[in-house]
Amino acid sequence: MVRRVVFVGNCQLDTLFNLYRRVTGSESDDKVAYVASYQDADAGQRRIIAEADVLVQQVLDFAPRIGGLPTHATVHLVPHVAGAFLWPYTGQAHPRNAPAPFLDEGGPYPAELGDSFLDRMIAAEVPAEQAVPSYLSTDVATVRRVDRLQELVLDKQRDRDLACGYGFADLISARFRQERLFRSPNHPEVRLTMILAGEVFARLGMAPQLIEEMVRSPPGALFPPSETPIHPSLIEHFGLEFIGPDTRYRYFNEGSFTFEEFAYRYMRYEWNPDMAKAFHLFWAKQFEAAVPVFEAAIRSSPRSAVAHFVLSDLLAQQGRFADAVEPVRQAVRIEPENEAFRKRLDYMIAKSADQGKQPPH
Repeated sequence: MVRRVVFVGNCQLDTLFNLYRRVTGSESDDKVAYVASYQDADAGQRRIIAEADVLVQQVLDFAPRIGGLPTHATVHLVPHVAGAFLWPYTGQAHPRNAPAPFLDEGGPYPAELGDSFLDRMIAAEVPAEQAVPSYLSTDVATVRRVDRLQELVLDKQRDRDLACGYGFADLISARFRQERLFRSPNHPEVRLTMILAGEVFARLGMAPQLIEEMVRSPPGALFPPSETPIHPSLIEHFGLEFIGPDTRYRYFNEGSFTFEEFAYRYMRYEWNPDMAKAFHLFWAKQFEAAVPVFEAAIRSSPRSAVAHFVLSDLLAQQGRFADAVEPVRQAVRIEPENEAFRKRLDYMIAKSADQGKQPPH
């Protein structure tokens, strides 16, 4: 029997929608769709919801912009899962943030990466050289009363859990010190996403073996790559075991930065337009045009392991194996634990050696 399954919510439900399609694949006849709840629904989206057999609907702390739309579907409620107490200054975008070419509509510094402490410094025209040290010396745990904030955030999570029949508040409370559950206030990390997806998919009737395989080998790129840095004083206050004051956090495809480095970049509204363009060209399969743009982007963002890796691949596609060695070697230096990078370096070295043995034409 063909079911029309519609996921309605924010980026978390969009992730569940994409996961469901990827995991079920040819194993299911379900017709699956996603409708964003943070914007008005058009006529087509209203029809999709009205005709749904199963509605997977996110529960938030507020009425979403989409409002209530009529449906005769079986409704599965899913709680929004959040860890905002680790980032007490997020929630609003950088004051200069705006849509930019080759980035998504969120811009370089959307609300998920925003910082109201630094925003106030920017508004007061405090130089970055003064603002960042001031921020680093601030006892954020005391100023923002983060213990009380944690209680409020988890109480709201319990309310959403109760409405949907889940138990994420207890899981977060028990595990947030020992492992990274969130990459930003509203973007869970892979393990937590797999727990959420596994429970939701089981309720939708997905075969247990498919869920087990998904959890065992999670797909990549579940959420945007950026990680919101956690203030060093909060790392100490909460006793977070998985990070320290010198931990590096990924920013889009530009590399990774410490909290201090990120704060300086934020104050100066720094980001790399060439990097955004380079990946746009790569995803559009305009490989030849992408090479010089990647080379320019890497000059500004030399710690981008993924950019070095992609450039190496593009050079190899042109038969330039000797030139392809150094970029992937840089990728390995930046992320020595990445097995894919190490294997590619070995491959490029071997191909370069083989090419060097060939007689000239």
